[in-house]
Amino acid sequence: MGLRVGQPMGVDEFLARFGDKTERYELLDSQPIPRCTGSGAHARIVRRVMGAFRRQLSGRPWRPVSEMPLPIDRSTLLVPDVMVLFKPFDQPRSESIDPAVVVEVMSCDTQARDRGEKWLKYASLASLQHYLLIATDDQRIEAFARLDAARWTYRTYQDGLNTTVGLPALDIGLLTAEVYEGVDLDRRAGPRN
Repeated sequence: MGLRVGQPMGVDEFLARFGDKTERYELLDSQPIPRCTGSGAHARIVRRVMGAFRRQLSGRPWRPVSEMPLPIDRSTLLVPDVMVLFKPFDQPRSESIDPAVVVEVMSCDTQARDRGEKWLKYASLASLQHYLLIATDDQRIEAFARLDAARWTYRTYQDGLNTTVGLPALDIGLLTAEVYEGVDLDRRAGPRN
């Protein structure tokens, strides 16, 4: 099954063709794009973030999930590395996906898209309160936090392993040591930009 480069497709057609392969592809503005999730650092950071969220949200009506397809609009279906969803205890599985937190673990190949096109799509979600970008080549977390319907704050955390990234909408924090301790970073040879 080859990709149809340049030919637009909607979410329904994308799911019909790639539904069982969303671990490898997502749809951005009607174009299927490959997902880059192959490094060991990427996988370990996703597991560590999931573990930190599970521990802090235990007993509360919030559920961290990993690599769940998230329809944004009719032409975009993204697959965030981690999301935190609200799910009341007495409610059966909901069909709607309204994340309060979205986390993308960036590689050198994905960081421009994660900061640009994907960020603009995620920011359009009314439920989203926090967007985190976690680097795999450096101990760096970039955090966007919603102030109101149209305004966001931005902060970079790269002050070492004793820094806490606050997520006030959920009344929790993500300690950088929980994310990076013991992770072999994806360092590339040569000068960095």
